[in-house]
Amino acid sequence: MEINPEVKELLKQVLTLLDDGATPSEDPPEKLPLLKYEQCTDSKLQVIEVMYCPPEIEIRKMVANFNANINNIKGNLGHIKNTDKFKPVMAWVNEVECMIGDNYISEGTPLVKIQFYDAELYQKRKEGQMMGLSIGAMGRTVTKE
Repeated sequence: MEINPEVKELLKQVLTLLDDGATPSEDPPEKLPLLKYEQCTDSKLQVIEVMYCPPEIEIRKMVANFNANINNIKGNLGHIKNTDKFKPVMAWVNEVECMIGDNYISEGTPLVKIQFYDAELYQKRKEGQMMGLSIGAMGRTVTKE
């Protein structure tokens, strides 16, 4: 699967912001784009974000696995502290190129809707003080015969 250049650049920016040995780009972004946010009178406090995943991952399988385990996924601040102040609602693979807010989203982009239960934390994400999204994936060693 070929990844759209805009998505590649977004993934590069995400990797830059991850402090796990990734090689930073020369011009790190000031903040990751937030595709859409909703703050309604009924206090929806929801955002839609691009899910991090490198191009080599089978995106649809990853999203299906994420959704199958979504009730077990806890909000986490900086891979340090679990929180009940936000959690993912659902993930999907964008089926057609479209605009979400002012952002062009290419076909095949994995997206996730996050529900916030804390208005202050939601505002921090909306303003870019709290950055990005991690799928919290863990690896395991498999011995091949």
